Amino acid sequence: MNKSFVVSIESSKRHPVTNKIVKTHKKYKVHDAKDEAHIGDIVEIYEGRPVSKEKFMYLHKIVNKNIK
Repeated sequence: MNKSFVVSIESSKRHPVTNKIVKTHKKYKVHDAKDEAHIGDIVEIYEGRPVSKEKFMYLHKIVNKNIK
């Protein structure tokens, strides 16, 4: 996938019956026009017009770069 990457967003909610905290993950395909994001980077994304069937998020900025 050129000019794109996958972001996993984790959220936690309290289960209504068991009252336990349950973590859920959602994956988004993100368009990166300059190909500047790498594995382990913390990024900010936003929703825009669809680029393809599954890709409608765009890279806004890289918050923290993974130094490795």
